[in-house]
Amino acid sequence: MKVSFNLTKKDCFNLNFYILKRYFLLNFLVLIVVSFILGIITKRFSFDFIVGSIIYSIVIAFIFFLILLFIVLFRICFSSSYKVGVLCEHVIEIDDEGFTESTSVNRDFCVWSSIYKVKQNKKYIFIFISKYKYHAIPKNSFNSFGALNYFYGSLVSFWNKNKLNKKIDITC
Repeated sequence: MKVSFNLTKKDCFNLNFYILKRYFLLNFLVLIVVSFILGIITKRFSFDFIVGSIIYSIVIAFIFFLILLFIVLFRICFSSSYKVGVLCEHVIEIDDEGFTESTSVNRDFCVWSSIYKVKQNKKYIFIFISKYKYHAIPKNSFNSFGALNYFYGSLVSFWNKNKLNKKIDITC
């Protein structure tokens, strides 16, 4: 089974934003924990310190998020190497052995047992190679809702038959 699609700048932004959004809360929680640890070490653990730490953590996490967002936008808009391997036609093929993603400059084959997770949201199907590396297939690249469901069902079926204690998440 095969699907081909072109990733656009908007797709690249959405996919990077998806990942950034997922880790924004984690960064925020880490900053709060670090602030509390510093409060315990310096023995300044008071209500004012707690409120200040939370406000400080929110501001720093938000600034960090905006900086990462700017870097992503800059890479998508101005990096020629990003355009060559990402903003081009992609072909995903799935069969009993694994899945292959091909572009004009790359060919990536993965056996099903090496897939970390298969997931989908409203706009994309994700095939996670690891916790942070994934292949994304825009749902609008399918001719019909039936074709989309058939492809996703086949993808999950192949993966379930061959996975080794991996995660499956039908929706985000």
